[in-house]
Amino acid sequence: IGSDSSDVCSSPLFLQLPAQFTRARLDVLYHFLRQLPRPNQFVVEVRDPELFHAAGMNELNALLSEVQVERAWMDTRALRASQPPYDRFTQLAMSRKPDLPVYPIGLGPSPVIRFVAQSDLPRNLPWLEQWADVFTQWLNEGRTPFFFAHYPGEVYAPQIAARFHELLCNRLALPPRPIWPCERQPSLFPT
Repeated sequence: IGSDSSDVCSSPLFLQLPAQFTRARLDVLYHFLRQLPRPNQFVVEVRDPELFHAAGMNELNALLSEVQVERAWMDTRALRASQPPYDRFTQLAMSRKPDLPVYPIGLGPSPVIRFVAQSDLPRNLPWLEQWADVFTQWLNEGRTPFFFAHYPGEVYAPQIAARFHELLCNRLALPPRPIWPCERQPSLFPT
């Protein structure tokens, strides 16, 4: 989602670190990121709970800001609000996606949010509305935020993303989203 319809933005390169990558190893991350030719094209997602609270979060955010790398926030609140009984895809998503705090903090020009939806599509709306408000602010600041939609089993991730775009269009004058390949009617007659 760009702040200008003429923006051509490419997705950042995503570095997802495991929960075992702890605050004690931030110096390794710092030295790695400093070696990258264009670190501002990268985004880092961490999963160590200590990096989401007070000193650990401040230390990581300062490190990433210094090397101009964005921090990704994974929002699993909608997933965690799912009502039992859980289908197998929801169970799998809950086992793989950590339950960590999420903050609407953008360190630089391209904040990144990974939104993990629940299988009851309409019940995702309160969290999508919250993020639409945050993205509206970021876009008004001239930033180019990224919203990655996930869904248990991923089947309805495009619908979550489309709904999020609709919410943003209700707040801002945005261009229509492109038609995704999965939405195109295939031709019965090859050309």
